[in-house]
Amino acid sequence: MTDLTLRFDTAADVSAESVVLRGLEGREAMSTPYAYTLTLEVEADNGWSEDVIAQLLTQPAHATIAHGELGDHEIHGVLRRITLEPMIEPSRAVYRAELVPSFSRLELAYGSRIFQDLSGPAVAMKVLEEHGITYESRLTETYPEREYVVQYEESDLAFVQRLLEHWGVAYFFEQLPDGEKMVLVDSASASVALEGWETVAYALREAGTRGQAGTIHDLSRTHEIRPAKVDLKDWNWRHPQVVPEGEAPADEATGYGTVHAYGEHIKDPSEGAWMARVRAEERMAGAQRYAGGTDLPGLSPGHKLLLSGYPSGDLDLEYLVVGITQRFPGEDGGYEKRFDAIPLAVPFRPARVTPKPKIAGFMHAVVDGEIDGAAAPIDEHGRYRLLLPFDRLAEPGGRASRWVRMTQASSGPDYGMHLPLHIGCEVALIHVDGDPDRPVILGAVPNADTMSPVTQTEATKSRIRTRSGILIEMEDASR
Repeated sequence: MTDLTLRFDTAADVSAESVVLRGLEGREAMSTPYAYTLTLEVEADNGWSEDVIAQLLTQPAHATIAHGELGDHEIHGVLRRITLEPMIEPSRAVYRAELVPSFSRLELAYGSRIFQDLSGPAVAMKVLEEHGITYESRLTETYPEREYVVQYEESDLAFVQRLLEHWGVAYFFEQLPDGEKMVLVDSASASVALEGWETVAYALREAGTRGQAGTIHDLSRTHEIRPAKVDLKDWNWRHPQVVPEGEAPADEATGYGTVHAYGEHIKDPSEGAWMARVRAEERMAGAQRYAGGTDLPGLSPGHKLLLSGYPSGDLDLEYLVVGITQRFPGEDGGYEKRFDAIPLAVPFRPARVTPKPKIAGFMHAVVDGEIDGAAAPIDEHGRYRLLLPFDRLAEPGGRASRWVRMTQASSGPDYGMHLPLHIGCEVALIHVDGDPDRPVILGAVPNADTMSPVTQTEATKSRIRTRSGILIEMEDASR
């Protein structure tokens, strides 16, 4: 191992000479914002002022692990948290600061809104652009558009995370000279080798000793049994005679059981087959994992490397690094860097760990259209457009939401009963299995502006009254 030094830099108005980075530890992983805890020693009377701390929390910062001749490992981002440790003397203060990518700040933006006619990854990229996140798309798959994608009572971070997870899109961060870049990927072809370290030698070392610089050591392999197959099924009301379904093999060698999943929002068998493959790849991504130690500067999730010289030749493979941990407690402690990897030939899909919100019960909405009070536009399926109260992007005039089906006394093809809704009418909206992306109109609800045709003085009447005044009435008063 080479001797290491640490540096801390910030765009805040702080003298670089007054801040010493004494220690650092943290973790990076595919499809997860990294987080590092920095130990900062500050030479300043009474430590940092409130104004300085406010600057530090709002300006870019970065830490450097200098590996001497091996190069540097830069970690760019922003400080999410600063903690003053108990002070011993007034002119010296020690702070614990958490360094995260700018993407992590999306957890502070929270709300609900509707996106239309975009694919899931396209919606995620739109949110990234809103927040000014530097990103690059290296996606190779073609993703289907969705007419209606809802963010509901969740942070922008959780929304982006769950969209990418659902569609099998992973991400990692590349460290640039002026900041970090988020890279979206869905295949191993998007991974690049660490410059100058395309092939890395394996070096044996004795316990408690430092390994040879620029090598990999202590590599272990873990096999884990996974399901044998994934089977998906859904319902598409547009084509009720065609069952949207698909299946794909997962762990064919040692797997056990089948994962049966319903409601993945697949439209047809071809999309079902594609999604089943993605779900199977997600299950298999961690079936064979490798863990080792190294001091390679800059080695991060998303890098690929070719190992040579392992005692067992079948481990001399190309790997995809999926996680690293780094720890350097300071001058009195040794530097430790561990990494996790999978074979490059195994597709990496992120685990779906971010929950999708569910809408329990029903919510209120208003029928939308171009002329208030007129009969609302109906599409070829008898559906209506709605204004939803939570959608801060909604603009009245007929494009506020997707077309939404309404429950009616319909009893067969082209016959039954349909009482048309009118623009401005309040409706009760439910969601299939609580899915915010699958709304159905339960029925119209009277309010102060759209009163019921029967009120307390007419409790014995059963009445149907149209907008133009056509009336059908039955009187049940006792005679």
